[in-house]
Amino acid sequence: MMGLIEKLRADNEFVLVDAPPLLPVADAAGMAVFMDGVVLSVRYGSTRREQLQQAASTLQAVGARILGVVLNFVPPKTYLADGYGSEYGYEYAAAQVSASTPSSGPDT
Repeated sequence: MMGLIEKLRADNEFVLVDAPPLLPVADAAGMAVFMDGVVLSVRYGSTRREQLQQAASTLQAVGARILGVVLNFVPPKTYLADGYGSEYGYEYAAAQVSASTPSSGPDT
């Protein structure tokens, strides 16, 4: 696998690898050691906090660098905040979410 990853790195600026679920399959943790970083995908309303903590611990144990988390399957109205203006009625706006910045990232 390392040979394939190195070939892809030589030919491309970014290489994204979709891995199997981390907790039920050991392959994902093994693959993580070959990657520059890992982005965890978390399913809204399904993934429990303990599962996310266990996944992060597993990745840290193999020396993987966690770049961040993607929250998927979020129902459309969940991320909207509504407000009432005195003479303008209701208005909707996307809730502000601050993105965390990795402490050390690759130079681009």
